[in-house]
Amino acid sequence: MVASGAFIENGVIAHFGNLATEIEAMANNNCMADLSHYSVMEVSGDDATEFLQGQLTNDIKQIDAKHSQLSAYCTPKGRILSIFRLWKRDDSYLLTLPSESKEALISRLRMYVLRSKVIFKESELVHIGLAGPDIPALLRNRFEQLPQSADESMAQDDITITRIAGIGPRFEVIGKEAGITALWESLKPEVTQVGSHAWAWGDIVSGVPIITAESSEAFVPQMVNLELLNGVNFKKGCYPGQEIVARTKYLGKLKQRMFHGRVSADALPTPGTSLYAPEFNDQPAGKVMHAERAPDGKIDLLVVAQINSVRHGDMSLGSITGPGIEFVKLPYVIPELEEDTPS
Repeated sequence: MVASGAFIENGVIAHFGNLATEIEAMANNNCMADLSHYSVMEVSGDDATEFLQGQLTNDIKQIDAKHSQLSAYCTPKGRILSIFRLWKRDDSYLLTLPSESKEALISRLRMYVLRSKVIFKESELVHIGLAGPDIPALLRNRFEQLPQSADESMAQDDITITRIAGIGPRFEVIGKEAGITALWESLKPEVTQVGSHAWAWGDIVSGVPIITAESSEAFVPQMVNLELLNGVNFKKGCYPGQEIVARTKYLGKLKQRMFHGRVSADALPTPGTSLYAPEFNDQPAGKVMHAERAPDGKIDLLVVAQINSVRHGDMSLGSITGPGIEFVKLPYVIPELEEDTPS
């Protein structure tokens, strides 16, 4: 089906034969991504809404057939265990999240179910991504209407489409295998098929956080800009870590944020690689969240770094004498940097 012609790395569809071509297509053309490296988890039951409302960073009561949302589950210390997208289909909620995060998240949620009527199961729905300037026109040929702004959704013929934040039009699509396969085959002559690396590159340049096993429980939501992507609701009430997340907003002064960096290097840095700045001497000033090769051969990075060091623009990868990092403006505003902008 979708995986035809794919190259597999560690059980994940990495690419469809030419990664450089796929990254170039993500930057300039129209792409269709296999997202089978994400799990689709279904949460249902009479108490599902109230249960999830008390566990997640966002207001789940704002989700319906026309609205999805980013959200996160935090530890009691306010550190993100996992980030995911929440959808509503029929009477169930769907969580789309990296498969490597699935077991840790569901195990933690089950600890708090107690006597609540909540059922967790892995859905058989198929998950793909679409990105590019002509994607809306291609979809309009097949669907009566499309979501226009980030997090809006629509459903037709048992397929649900949601628009996601980012550079250029981007959509995530879920549905039953037959419908998604038909859509994939009909679009294939008009787009470039891409795997996990190209889609992750799109997330990097769009400023969408990627939490992996290496970064799980490392950051509070504001450090990865989650509230800037409408992934945190500060009025919804309690959830694990809520007090710390709220204190960071109302009482604390945020020292680190997520940024888009670029670097020239031979090898991709692994998540967790340290960043250095002169004012911190031999102490790390940040960490790499994720890295992918850019179309021009450089490396694009999502990093969580000291805001003051980014202001100064003097930061290096791996050591104080490592390759310098160039910071690229994200497609949304970082408030702490705007404070330095003359009016």
